[in-house]
Amino acid sequence: MISSFLFPDYQGFALLLVEFLLAGGLVLALSIRLTHEADQLERLTPLSELWIGMLLLAFVTSLPEAVNSIGATLMEGALNLGVGNLTGSNMFNLLIIVVLDFAQGSGPILLMVRSSQVFVAAAGVLLMAAVGCAVARYIPLDSLPPAGAGVGIAFSIAIFVAFLVVSWLLVNRDDEPPAETDAPRAAEPTPGNLKRTIIIFAAAAVGVVFSSLWLLHICDAMAVTPIALGNRTFTLGHSFVGSFLLAVATSLPELFVSLGALKLGRVNMSIANIFGSNIMNMSFIPIMHLVSGQAAFYSAISPASIVMLFAAIIMSTLFIVGLLAQSKRSFLFLGWEACSILVIYATTALLVFRMGTGS
Repeated sequence: MISSFLFPDYQGFALLLVEFLLAGGLVLALSIRLTHEADQLERLTPLSELWIGMLLLAFVTSLPEAVNSIGATLMEGALNLGVGNLTGSNMFNLLIIVVLDFAQGSGPILLMVRSSQVFVAAAGVLLMAAVGCAVARYIPLDSLPPAGAGVGIAFSIAIFVAFLVVSWLLVNRDDEPPAETDAPRAAEPTPGNLKRTIIIFAAAAVGVVFSSLWLLHICDAMAVTPIALGNRTFTLGHSFVGSFLLAVATSLPELFVSLGALKLGRVNMSIANIFGSNIMNMSFIPIMHLVSGQAAFYSAISPASIVMLFAAIIMSTLFIVGLLAQSKRSFLFLGWEACSILVIYATTALLVFRMGTGS
């Protein structure tokens, strides 16, 4: 890491925090560039906005999570850093709804969201519940026999197959009117413009991979570096660092992409990006299982991940209920759903901090 190279005698936490901010800023800048090029691809190719927004754009904004989580799986003792990054990112992505609600002004933002978004949110709930059940099955219980390696493999296959089925259903679901979300396309795209877009997209993707790996190594060091606070010294632990610091840093692309879409009046695209990213994040779990080579992969995952998964499920359910209820009540520019999501996120953050600090 850069801080260790420039200051070899300094072993404190402060420089790691500065380097974390630098690496996070680089990931954010490159991800925004990737998003811009993805938008250009939608204009220059016959690919539909649904393909670009729900799959390509969701994959682009989830690329930092993928690189960090899969990379953490290959690092000794950092599995919970990677899994926590995915589950924490899902929670933070849902917190973006609160930010969007506040940014759009008075009145709940869900009044501007189409009811078809329920399908996308429910798909995210399904995949998160499947991952949560896989982890919970490996918790030792006297009433159940221990789960073997085959159980974990079966869960991973089921999760990935469910992801493929959900993705197929999403891209074949074209019930959105084009008036609000369709951006004007270029009249006659030239091969040069398309080639340039693809090259820049690929270069930015490579940059995201390397900067995300840099961010991962910083967070691994932050998880075990002691922090002095008064007379108390403690470490943050891999679960908390992965679930919140790393998760927030790698979820910044979703935040800025969603805010940008809101500014353009594309509320439904911003919401679809949030839940599409959550679906994509869960698809990385079976890949992590595969590259880990661990038969008891799910048994090594911290119970804190179950807490975050089911908190994200509750937050998603609140979104679905609020969207169907269409309540016009608001408090401090936020709908009741957004207020509830904010409370659940803060409560879960405190709980996971208490579970993971010092571990």
